[in-house]
Amino acid sequence: MSKRLATKRLLLRTLRLDGGTQPRAEMDSEVIREYAEAMKAGTSFTPIFVFFDGPNHWVADGFHRTLAAKAAGLKNIAALVKRGSQRYAMLYAGGANAEHGLSRTNDDK
Repeated sequence: MSKRLATKRLLLRTLRLDGGTQPRAEMDSEVIREYAEAMKAGTSFTPIFVFFDGPNHWVADGFHRTLAAKAAGLKNIAALVKRGSQRYAMLYAGGANAEHGLSRTNDDK
């Protein structure tokens, strides 16, 4: 039986978005803007998913939410954190939006 992950609040400045874990061809600026406005209005979003390898929190799912939180001027974000490397984050990210969130484009696939 797998252990359930607890939601933590992570500082946005500690999240790594630069390690090739973003599988999308491009980010959708309109979605980021809409999410940011909703966050400013107090809407709760599902936690992002990150892998932690000791010094780094690699975002694996939730890039649009993370960028929206930054655009909204927030300092932290809810996250599910699992122990693992940048490579684990890359592998997880590859299938993250197959069934939820912003649909993958053909270029993303």
